Amino acid sequence: MSSDFLWEHGKAPDIVVEIVSNKKGGELDRKWKEYCRIGVPHYVVYDPACQIQNGELAYYQLQGGVYQKNEPIAFSGLNLQLCIWPGSFEGTGDRWLRWADGDGNVLLTGAELAEEERQRADHEAQRANDEARRADREAQRAEALAGKLRAMGIDPDADLG
Repeated sequence: MSSDFLWEHGKAPDIVVEIVSNKKGGELDRKWKEYCRIGVPHYVVYDPACQIQNGELAYYQLQGGVYQKNEPIAFSGLNLQLCIWPGSFEGTGDRWLRWADGDGNVLLTGAELAEEERQRADHEAQRANDEARRADREAQRAEALAGKLRAMGIDPDADLG
């Protein structure tokens, strides 16, 4: 896999994220050595069931040709972080591995962005409806006041100037 990336792009990937699904994947031995050999600067192992490491998320940065464990999981120069996010994704509540910006704000998925935009549009539509109702009430109030003035013999449409 890593050699295919090198062949296609002419360089090692900036970040590799391995997701552990069983104890046979080689994430902390065979793959670790290969990514180190080809010069992948950032290596992350996500082990949600803690099958091969203590803790579900570990970040290693290539320093002097070897991986050193680092905290927090923030990728210098890329304005990116990885975090564990408790929430619902595609209708399933769980703890999810999510990308975040340099300040720790979770980057929204396309569906989340669309939902956020829908909510913003709904809010704006409600605000416009509220404003239209207020304008109607004011127009009714003005018409009622004009009727009272007419009943008193005053033309509310006459030029006062």
